[in-house]
Amino acid sequence: MSHMVTWARYWLHVGFSCPDCKLGRVIFPDAPKITLAPRDQLVVDNGFVSFFCKASGNPAPDVYWRKGGKRITTARNQRYMTINMPHGSVLRVEPVKAKKDDSILECVADNGIGEPAVATAKLDVYPEGQCESLLLIMTFSNEGCSLEIVLDGFPFFSIWISLYK
Repeated sequence: MSHMVTWARYWLHVGFSCPDCKLGRVIFPDAPKITLAPRDQLVVDNGFVSFFCKASGNPAPDVYWRKGGKRITTARNQRYMTINMPHGSVLRVEPVKAKKDDSILECVADNGIGEPAVATAKLDVYPEGQCESLLLIMTFSNEGCSLEIVLDGFPFFSIWISLYK
């Protein structure tokens, strides 16, 4: 008895449910990347400071802070507070101490894919009484906005201003 085998083209349609899929596309694992790096900061002794860091990756990375190569934990140091936010973290130091806090801080984003992403920021602390004055004058006109900033004192200031219409 002979058997005849007929070959035909078959289309296979596979359906699946994927929480990380968007518009029918599968999102593949992606190593972490820092999308908002913390900035160097200069602060007066006994003041406070906040650093911001955001990261992306798939899965979403765990974002944490290090000082001197060691992970910062609030249980070990009550002057340091970390606040987790979507895709990032805030590090707040209060009060800042000159001899203890002058250092390089690291924001680390790790999701287990590839190497962790790291961004650094320098914290400089100066003694109280070394800042003499800061004067800010703003004037507005019908043609737009005019802004004048006069800084006098030591140390020098870094100021970021965003104007929106």
